[in-house]
Amino acid sequence: MRSVNIPSSVNSIESKAFYACDSLVSIAIPNGVTSIEDATFAGCSSLTSVTIPNSVNHIVGYAFATCSSLTAITIPGSVNNIGEGAFTQCDKLSAVKFEGNAPAIGANVFYEPASDFSVYYHASASGWTTPTWNGYKTDIW
Repeated sequence: MRSVNIPSSVNSIESKAFYACDSLVSIAIPNGVTSIEDATFAGCSSLTSVTIPNSVNHIVGYAFATCSSLTAITIPGSVNNIGEGAFTQCDKLSAVKFEGNAPAIGANVFYEPASDFSVYYHASASGWTTPTWNGYKTDIW
């Protein structure tokens, strides 16, 4: 399975639902899902494209851990909490763009990203610090 379009009638995706699905390249999470659960996409080594809707407010720990082909992701402004290690060992991840205020984060959320990794945020958003935020390089986009 290279891509998945989850029907809009789905409002919950269980923990580890796509765990280690190494042929998954892209996923569009439907509007209505409020949380990306523990290790939902962990180990999806071919995943390059993720669409997270504005309904998501929580990304649970290790949700995207070891997604080694993920290079960039946009986090909607609705996300107010990202759990421990959510993007750990995504070693090609070089850019995370936040559309809203700085969320609360757990330990090692972006552990071992690409060497040029940066967090980008809107100048009008609150809670961000420059040149780093929680130890991660930041810039305005």
